[in-house]
Amino acid sequence: MKKKHKIILIISAVVVLALIIVFAWNKLSGPEKPTTPQEGEGELPKEAGEGGKKQEGPGFSLTRLSDEGVEVFDFWEDSGSGQVYYVTTKGVVRSAKQGPDPEISTRQFSAINKVRPDEDGERVLVSFGDPASPSWGMFDSSDGVWRPLPSYIKDMVWGKEEDKVIAVAVTEGGKSLVSLDIEKLKNGENETSDILVRNFSLKDVELSFSEPNSLVIMEKPASFYGSRVWKFDIKEKKLTKIMAAKKGLMMNWDESGLVFEYEGEGNRFSILDKELNGAIPVIFTTFPSKCDATPEKVYCFVPYNSLSDLDNLQLPEAYFKNKFYTSDSLYEVDIESGKSEKKISMLDFDINLDAYLPEEIGEDIYFVNKYNRGLYQLKLTN
Repeated sequence: MKKKHKIILIISAVVVLALIIVFAWNKLSGPEKPTTPQEGEGELPKEAGEGGKKQEGPGFSLTRLSDEGVEVFDFWEDSGSGQVYYVTTKGVVRSAKQGPDPEISTRQFSAINKVRPDEDGERVLVSFGDPASPSWGMFDSSDGVWRPLPSYIKDMVWGKEEDKVIAVAVTEGGKSLVSLDIEKLKNGENETSDILVRNFSLKDVELSFSEPNSLVIMEKPASFYGSRVWKFDIKEKKLTKIMAAKKGLMMNWDESGLVFEYEGEGNRFSILDKELNGAIPVIFTTFPSKCDATPEKVYCFVPYNSLSDLDNLQLPEAYFKNKFYTSDSLYEVDIESGKSEKKISMLDFDINLDAYLPEEIGEDIYFVNKYNRGLYQLKLTN
């Protein structure tokens, strides 16, 4: 081979090697803030803040209320006292404050499954233990005491009347849907249930109460089969299927009367009325657990990039199993006009927020950040 040809080959090899090094360096030193939903097995790409730390930004202030290292499962407001409480993933109940959070109850449980406060936030139904055969208890915010509930209760929600709950009960007589008086149960009295449905055969379902006096029964979501939805009229004791099977179906029946729906097949998000008709047009896609409604506004935390970028993952299972995290912006939707506005961009936050369970308390938005399970308070200042 001629010397000239050898020199050309050597130069070409050097150029290719240089390009490979530059490409690898860019991959390793990618942008600090993610531009797509985060994938991984739970790693946190940025520090998520310390308890009581406050961030001021354009049009907002953000404060972490829960203490550093404390993982929040859910939270609620006692409207009588105006106090916000949260229960940790271990079952400890704390009062949410800036600075150290006092423990209201130090009792711990093996696992928390569901947290369902009553309308005033004074009494809270909590499911714990094995999700396939859970136990239930009630926490009373007024005295900070846990009270056990009968072991035959496998699921329950608050009903229309103040002291009534609707429960799935499993006894020697079989599985039934019943109405119970919670005050008699907590006081240890033998409560004779009002049987609503005998031989309640629906399995793997979630219960939600819907005004004026109905129970929504929805099969749990999965990407590989369609979930159906029924509505049970408690007064008439009539069960009606209101939605045919949809794959990857998630729904949040908000107290406002709106319904937030996500359908995995097609990657669609909708805001519906309680009759499941389209109520408000939206320009974004998010999960129902990232939205809350007031009489005038809807607030949704929305992944910075579309969830359709995650076609290689099974939704919603991948999100539930922390196979990926999102980095959210906050949108506000005016219910009357239907106008959507991005209130805060993901890029304006100093930390990554994968927000869920948002709730307006007073004039602020409270939520849990999936990155660190911290409880946050967001104030909008314009």
